[in-house]
Amino acid sequence: MSKSKPPQSPPPPPPSSEPPTSSEPPPSSEPPPTTEAPPPAPLSTEVPPYDPRDEIDSKVRAREQAFDFKTVQLDERGQIVKQIHTRVWQLVESLRGGVKLEMVRIPKGEFDMGASESEKDRNNNESPQHSVAIEKDFYFGKFLVTQAQYEAVMGEGSVENFNETGQYPVADISWDDTQKFCEKLTEISNKRESGLKLQYRLPSEAEWEYACRAGTTTPFYFGETLSPEVANYYHQGMNRMTTPKGKFPPNRWGLQDMHGNLWEWCQDDYHASYQDAPTNGNAWVDEPPNDIKILRGGSWNYSPTYCRSASRIRCNRDFRLSDDGFRVAVSPQ
Repeated sequence: MSKSKPPQSPPPPPPSSEPPTSSEPPPSSEPPPTTEAPPPAPLSTEVPPYDPRDEIDSKVRAREQAFDFKTVQLDERGQIVKQIHTRVWQLVESLRGGVKLEMVRIPKGEFDMGASESEKDRNNNESPQHSVAIEKDFYFGKFLVTQAQYEAVMGEGSVENFNETGQYPVADISWDDTQKFCEKLTEISNKRESGLKLQYRLPSEAEWEYACRAGTTTPFYFGETLSPEVANYYHQGMNRMTTPKGKFPPNRWGLQDMHGNLWEWCQDDYHASYQDAPTNGNAWVDEPPNDIKILRGGSWNYSPTYCRSASRIRCNRDFRLSDDGFRVAVSPQ
């Protein structure tokens, strides 16, 4: 089986049609270095003044847990200028061997999907920017699916190069592999006697970007740029591999590694633009479905340009690559 993404020509200077997919690291678009020692960033508290569980089914509410955490904002130089303390709600799925799967509740809402015409390094396949309404709350993996979680669902030996901690994200996963994982996880979850029926799946591309942005309109959740303090991306040879879950701060909805670490599969077929795209948050799937799917988020092997909230690339559904992974979504039935 081929191990490379579909051939794509390197783009001219932005705006461009496609990001490169060669083994050479993409050009860097990082903030200029600074030798100044920044003062400690101020800490603010932004805990919702209401119980966001009010609108959900009582069976789901009975399984939710609150968790508190801190996130950060960066200035244009990549320095942390603000820390934010907040609270969200999650479901915790118990898997084999004591392994847990944490699913964060994402509130319904509207957002502008894609890159604005003024966004630096935008690609033509990120346009036209358009309004999308996520019509129902859903749950989204706090982390990329880890090696331990993958083996807890698919069985021992299902992960090559298993790290002894199991806390690294599982890589070399095809889109077809993710479908089998979601089917098996749904089967395991629904055997319980809680009466709660959950349907695990990949996120739609719209859900992914909505969750990544978490209410922001900047190129990255953290602001106008990234820094090695908040994400795992190609940075002067640093990391050059995946990093374990929990290493970097989450976004304001509690999701980690939405920028970098591994590209993340979405449910959608690839389309070269958003012309005629759904506006209700559903996956955009052709009839019959095609074999080219969407990946989001960038990876350890890509510069910040390709880790932006709006950035997107394509890949054959049966390809397994060292910088591809996934996280799951679920909607109560």
